[in-house]
Amino acid sequence: IFGATPVETMHAFRKGLIEHVTFLVLENVPASRKAALDNLAIQFHQRHRQTYRRRYPATDFSHGITNLTKVTARERLGLVFLFVILSQYDEGWDILDDTFERRSIATVKNIVEVFEALLCFDAWLTQDTFWDRSNSTNAIQSARSSIEALLKMCKNNIPAMKENCWKFPKFHELLHIVDDIERFGAPRNFNAERPESLLIYAAKRPGRRAQKRHAGIPYELQS
Repeated sequence: IFGATPVETMHAFRKGLIEHVTFLVLENVPASRKAALDNLAIQFHQRHRQTYRRRYPATDFSHGITNLTKVTARERLGLVFLFVILSQYDEGWDILDDTFERRSIATVKNIVEVFEALLCFDAWLTQDTFWDRSNSTNAIQSARSSIEALLKMCKNNIPAMKENCWKFPKFHELLHIVDDIERFGAPRNFNAERPESLLIYAAKRPGRRAQKRHAGIPYELQS
């Protein structure tokens, strides 16, 4: 069954591997440093240019990041991006140091390197085109080797929070992405992000503009 359909990259990667590594940070930040991490996230939210929000992953965490609920796949990616940005500040590096090295989990340098590699992989997945079909053998082999190297980086540098934590289908499915690209084309043309993003225009924005005084059919018709 898994081989009969293409890998759904949004849930396999952003809601799979990316979500997994964000839990590594958020679940291990010392309680005494959570407020400081939230303040750094809020300051970054306030200082960057509003017009550039759509040019990089979602980082609209105006109330901090340590008590998030109902986080979307795009926001999970934004968290990884934000961790890399905050690590450039001395205070941010110290907080991550408290989270990883001083708690004997991993080195900050290795974790940030993995985060950067994950962001690059996500950018690669969202391309419109990948390789020329007339000379694809080397490109396909290179892509497979790179994905294998990325997964090994994750297993070697991100500690197992529980036994067999890396043995889950979403992690293994990433090895099949190259085959799917070869058969079906760019993942952005068939992953769940496309139809789900249409809900912004078809449901979310109309719903916000509708009056909330009606329940059921009247509210739906007004939307």
